[in-house]
Amino acid sequence: MQKFVKVAVNLPTSKSIKAFTYSLEPSEDVSIGSVVVVEFRNSYKAGYVVGFDEKHDIEKIKPVISVVEELGLNKEDRKLAEWIAKNYITSQWSATRLFQPPGANLNVKEEFSYKDNGDLKKVGKAAIEKHFGKGLETLLTEKIVFPTYNLAVKEPKKLTYLKVTGRVEKDLTEKQSNLIRVVRENGSILKKDALDKAGSSISIASGLIKKGLLEQIKKPYFQAPDLDYKEVYAKPDKLTGEQERAITSIGKSTSAGENKTYLLNGITGSGKTEVYSQAIEKVLKKGKSAILLVPEIAMSIQVVARLRSRFSDKVAILHSGLTAAQRLSQYKQIKDGKFPIVIGARSAVFAPLKDLGLIIVDEEHEGAYKQNRAPRYHARDVAVKRAEIANAVCVLGSATPSLESRFAAEKDYGHLMLKTKPAGSSINIELADMRELDEKSLLSSVLVSAMKETLAKNQKVLLLLNRRGFSSFLLCTACGFVAKCKRCSVSLTYHKTEQTLKCHHCDYTVDTIGRCPECASTLFRYAGSGTQKLEEKVTEIFAGELVVRLDRDNTGNKSAAQALNKFRAAKKAILLGTQIVGKGLDFKEIALVGIVNSDTSLNFPDFRAGERTFQLLHQVAGRSGRGSIPGRVIIQTYNSDHYAIQAALKDSYEDFYKQEIEYRKELGYPPLSRLINVGFSSLNLEASKQAAHG
Repeated sequence: MQKFVKVAVNLPTSKSIKAFTYSLEPSEDVSIGSVVVVEFRNSYKAGYVVGFDEKHDIEKIKPVISVVEELGLNKEDRKLAEWIAKNYITSQWSATRLFQPPGANLNVKEEFSYKDNGDLKKVGKAAIEKHFGKGLETLLTEKIVFPTYNLAVKEPKKLTYLKVTGRVEKDLTEKQSNLIRVVRENGSILKKDALDKAGSSISIASGLIKKGLLEQIKKPYFQAPDLDYKEVYAKPDKLTGEQERAITSIGKSTSAGENKTYLLNGITGSGKTEVYSQAIEKVLKKGKSAILLVPEIAMSIQVVARLRSRFSDKVAILHSGLTAAQRLSQYKQIKDGKFPIVIGARSAVFAPLKDLGLIIVDEEHEGAYKQNRAPRYHARDVAVKRAEIANAVCVLGSATPSLESRFAAEKDYGHLMLKTKPAGSSINIELADMRELDEKSLLSSVLVSAMKETLAKNQKVLLLLNRRGFSSFLLCTACGFVAKCKRCSVSLTYHKTEQTLKCHHCDYTVDTIGRCPECASTLFRYAGSGTQKLEEKVTEIFAGELVVRLDRDNTGNKSAAQALNKFRAAKKAILLGTQIVGKGLDFKEIALVGIVNSDTSLNFPDFRAGERTFQLLHQVAGRSGRGSIPGRVIIQTYNSDHYAIQAALKDSYEDFYKQEIEYRKELGYPPLSRLINVGFSSLNLEASKQAAHG
């Protein structure tokens, strides 16, 4: 009996919301979640089986060409993909792509097969014509070859190993005997390493292989990424009562195998990382796996390093900074069950772990968890849903929870509070009102004085300026011209170190200009201040002191680790940068935090501006006073009366939440509602306008 399947085809999202019907031969067997190759409008496409169809009114139904077993989704992943497609209004195919291995080529590859001495061989068009000396059309007509359509499924790079076969031969040269001895002593050894150790050559190895004395074996190349940041982290001697209660609550849920979401609302320095560690430990003892999501690896290097130190070779890391080979290597090993713990940025929520018991979302309030390319999703919400489907526990951790999570904790989530800092730690927060001080400089006299006092005591300083580059824009003072991005129409930021103008939206970059393109003037003003200008100013005032800058312009994952290593090793130093320096860092020697411009994010036309401002101020303030050295925080501001600034001054999340949730209720904003952003994009402006106006 003929069978029919519904397939979500790999098409542009706007054309692929619906599924299409294809036929199956009675002998063929596929399940929902299978990836298949189908013909669509005279071309071959990958597709995803989303259902079966017994009745249909289509006269001619095309058949499924082939099934790609390696890329099929299991039941849990299928449910999550379906939820993503529905919740974020995207195609099921687009949602399915999120679960595929890194580098999976989902474009269809056309090959031609023929039999050679009973063996089936597959080659491309050029090779088949060269082999038979005939044109492809003739070969197909005469049925000498037939076409096949498949997906190119990428495999990890393979390396060549040598091992002895057990055969014995007496008449060997000294070099041959030496190579066999090295291989035998190592059991199985990389061919390159064996040749180096034995002082041998490829020709000697080839001769021994030909004699049957050595055997070559190809093995997948698996490489663990190195963060270049090491920190030994052991269990503390004693937990606070709040930590013990949090670990017990999470542990009961994971042990019972029940689905539960907890908001771990812990002030900075209260020990959330230890709660994460012990919760993961309990899950591993039950034979289950865990995911820890961090906003960005560069912002969370210490958390990652500590967990790697604690769990050694059980941890895999997934993030965009890895090479293609590293990403695929990690993915394959996770799928094979080698790593029961996965740490990574937002896409790690789709890691192919088996027996998932726990998902932790650290700094759950961070905007980095939102994917801004199709398919658009929020990793925090996907984590909650994946835990629900897997009957696992989800822990959302933050000192400044998003309004959505904090509101949900009042009715749906378990609410775990960590309000106690380690004994001896303290923090004092003060405002430097730039209006009253009539300050024109980037650094107020109050902050400069405090920095001098701190450095004189051989202590460390952290400065936050949440704007990259040297100047916000380049202005021609003769005619008013401002250099703008040709793609985004926003002002380009001047980067003095690289002598470039860069768009911080799309990364469009050009060399800086020496003459105005409008009036040919050379009179430019570099307006606004970024971290490069702050670095220059600080280096000028504090000549001879170590100044370390940390922002996206000078920090990939490795360079961020190197910068932090330098700061950690110094007796006294100044660390400055964007929001990267304000989150996830734990240095007990930081005695002073200076927030250079606390008002930057308040001026964004966004209903979350107050929330983001408070979160950043509260988080960066918490980098001080984490040890026995009392912490001091100076917030420079021109908006000292704003409720977000006042709540930060009091170091009180609850004060901020009570005020902010009232505003959201009055205006009907999330978490009391859901907002949808509808965007229209086209290379043609008029086409985009027409689509927007219907």
